[in-house]
Amino acid sequence: MMMWAVSAGGFGLNAVLFGNAPRLAGLIANGQLDIVMSQPKPVLLHLLIGRMSVSAIGDVAFALMLYALFGDLSPAGLGKFALALLIAVLVFLFFTVTVQSLAFYIGNAEGLGQQLFNGLLAFSTYPTGIFSGWGKLILFTVLPAGFISYLPIGLLRSIEPLFLGEALGMAALLTAGGTLFFYKGLKKYSSGNQMGLRM
Repeated sequence: MMMWAVSAGGFGLNAVLFGNAPRLAGLIANGQLDIVMSQPKPVLLHLLIGRMSVSAIGDVAFALMLYALFGDLSPAGLGKFALALLIAVLVFLFFTVTVQSLAFYIGNAEGLGQQLFNGLLAFSTYPTGIFSGWGKLILFTVLPAGFISYLPIGLLRSIEPLFLGEALGMAALLTAGGTLFFYKGLKKYSSGNQMGLRM
């Protein structure tokens, strides 16, 4: 139950707060960043918060309901759950930013980005214990879903300092790496010469 609470909550918060993340590749490939680039805000942040998924509110509500029914409602338990959600949101968000930003380098990467995100989402709902060898290595590197699906054991049930350090490190690495990858690609961006006004 806690694995579903963390993965659904992380996905839902990501989609509600940063709903444009899965659309980045299409916006880049179609030259639709012009309006955002003219705004006096950080381009990536402005892009990410430019849309929200209303249906994802249901995922957040589902996660909170599961935690209310099966989780540790003590202040320490709630704090650990909030940290788990933060890690999950950062992993989901900046993995998506990274794969969607491939559009700067290879053209329209919308399909590839969506498939990789779907893989991350799917594997974040499977216990890491069922994987071994190469499968486990991939889940903690290429598709960092293991850092989400192991949170109920390595953080919520009892804090495993090594795992927690690795999870925080992966979240920080994806955040920094995804942001740098986006802005490096932005230098290659070709304007779509679109006229428009955003209020």
